[in-house]
Amino acid sequence: MKTVKTLFFASAKQSVGLTESVISLEKDNYLGRELLDLIIQQFRELEELRPSLTLAVNEEYISLDDTLHAETIFEVAVIPPLSGG
Repeated sequence: MKTVKTLFFASAKQSVGLTESVISLEKDNYLGRELLDLIIQQFRELEELRPSLTLAVNEEYISLDDTLHAETIFEVAVIPPLSGG
């Protein structure tokens, strides 16, 4: 099992009340959507944001259809839509 630093931004950070935490990876490979499922299982407050969340792994945005190898995942960022002016 591997633990991975997980960062929360904007409304995701407000929902969970944390800027960072860790998740445990128990499989060798994950689809992006499985990684999101794992995060939401641990942080259920994110469920309402699920449709709009984006993940970045090791500072690169990923697709929910991407296959990720656990050994190469060091950091996951949970990013809601950003608005700005």
